[in-house]
Amino acid sequence: EPIGLPGEQLYASRFMGNRAYIITFRVTDPLYVLDLSDPLDPEILGELKIDGYSEYLHPISENLLLGVGKDAVPDESNGFADFGRGAWYQGVKLSLIDVTDPTNPREADKVILGKRGTDSTALYTHHGLTGLKVNDSYRIAIPVRLHAETTQSTGSIRPSTFYQYSNTGLHRFEIDINNQTIGQLPALIVNNQ
Repeated sequence: EPIGLPGEQLYASRFMGNRAYIITFRVTDPLYVLDLSDPLDPEILGELKIDGYSEYLHPISENLLLGVGKDAVPDESNGFADFGRGAWYQGVKLSLIDVTDPTNPREADKVILGKRGTDSTALYTHHGLTGLKVNDSYRIAIPVRLHAETTQSTGSIRPSTFYQYSNTGLHRFEIDINNQTIGQLPALIVNNQ
């Protein structure tokens, strides 16, 4: 059975024991949970569709994954490519995904940093994310080039609006494993406008 919808691309994968977690994207972020216990016949156990996509999946615990990617706003009005559907990337998105029930994965919490134009090294290499488990929490830090200042002074802001640079810094988070929440800690800003 194929994974993903027509036109979707593979963005991230994580293999843990007899499970694989696969991310595809074109408009939404389908996360597929695969059972690999029979390597000759892998089976899709469940899927989760959320806005945006994850470029990197980081294990937080046996039942929690952290997706690092971009938020996205669907746009079917302008006929993207051959499929008539697409999305506008927005800010950097951290998505905490609960896979306790592999047939029904769910987004437990999320944080979106900045607006369209925001970027992070963690989107391109796993070396851009650092993490440390401390008791029942997991602390992470990622470098972020934040775009949050509007480029327009009048008129409506559309999903295609590109925002101006605000600052660069190390953004820190604390994930409460038991409550499945992402808490944002003060960022260490190294460069302002």
